[in-house]
Amino acid sequence: MKSQPFPDESSEKQLIPEFEINSPLNNKPIPILRFLIPLIIQAGLILAIPAQSAHTYLTGKTVILQTVPVDPYNILTGYYQILNYDISTKTILEKLPGSKDVLKDGNSFYVVLQEEKTTDEKIPKAWKPIRLSEKLPDSLPDNQIALKGKYQYGLIKYGLEKYNIPEDQRNQINDNISQATQSATQNQPQPIVVEVKIDSQGKAVPISMWVKERNYRF
Repeated sequence: MKSQPFPDESSEKQLIPEFEINSPLNNKPIPILRFLIPLIIQAGLILAIPAQSAHTYLTGKTVILQTVPVDPYNILTGYYQILNYDISTKTILEKLPGSKDVLKDGNSFYVVLQEEKTTDEKIPKAWKPIRLSEKLPDSLPDNQIALKGKYQYGLIKYGLEKYNIPEDQRNQINDNISQATQSATQNQPQPIVVEVKIDSQGKAVPISMWVKERNYRF
């Protein structure tokens, strides 16, 4: 009986790659990766938003903003508080240095706010806008901070205009706002301010709202 020769290495190499390429097992990871990669990207974008807010909350400077509130009820989005700030008023910003260069439709800008001293320990005093800048200002003193805003379609927004109100606080907050608004005189600002955190890039997150001496956390 003649012995059969063993296949040489070259013949094995020719067979193995053909099996690996044609095997359906090697094609399975490709569709899975194509499915997972978009999901990973979307998840990263979603997580980036609260991550940025958390960074601003932890590293930002505490600032007080003067507000003029309204309180609509929307069936689709539930109950929320809309706040209109003094620095959201175009006529106020137009009086500040730098306003002619930045208050153009579609422009982003920075309003520099300065801390105001107060002798009233119960009610924090709103920071005062002192100038506008098209670029993020460098080397501001400790009592100043730059808040990023945008002017579009005649409106000035800072991303701090809308807040959800806890259901168990709705009536109390509404009553306090109504009383505070009615008690304010014509020459005095509304006794309603918002405490925010502003980071080094001008981004802000809300912390709480003061209605006279009452404080409501967001």
